Amino acid sequence: MERKIHPSEIKVFRNQPEQYFIGIRKRDLPVKDIGEYFGKIFCVVVTSLTTFFKQEGKNFSDVLSNPSSITMYFDVSNGIADMGVGFFIEKQLDNSQQEKLKELIGKENELGVCTVPTSDLAFYRHTGPYSLLPNLWGQFCGNLNEKYEIVTNNGLSWEENMVHPDNETDENKFVTDLYMQVKRK
Repeated sequence: MERKIHPSEIKVFRNQPEQYFIGIRKRDLPVKDIGEYFGKIFCVVVTSLTTFFKQEGKNFSDVLSNPSSITMYFDVSNGIADMGVGFFIEKQLDNSQQEKLKELIGKENELGVCTVPTSDLAFYRHTGPYSLLPNLWGQFCGNLNEKYEIVTNNGLSWEENMVHPDNETDENKFVTDLYMQVKRK
């Protein structure tokens, strides 16, 4: 199944305010293994964050700025990803909170924390199987090159899983939003 992105399907907007990502980071992951890794680590992320915020006297769902799970890409090159699985939260964690959370996620996992600054973001909504995402990311970037420059110096991109296997069994109905930091040429 081939899917083509038409440039009119890509929207660019300014995000307000900053967003704070928290999750588990994985470096040097082959892109072909992202789906399998996400499946393995997602429960660890949810359990760790739920336990952490409970210890902080908060309900995990109350600190989320967005309830959708996030696959954050810090860098992808030559088929290798530096990425994280997690969520956007309303308030950045301080250093002591991050240290407590590191203990909960375990020594075998790296805490992934980043701030998405107020910036221009390109957006594309994909409805369909996850298997199409690698090709769609390539098209997404290609369609941006005419009017926008992709922010590569500390630029971030991510997938927001709107409809996913936890709430839908038909992969043709999965909804994934793609975001990328850009600036006008």
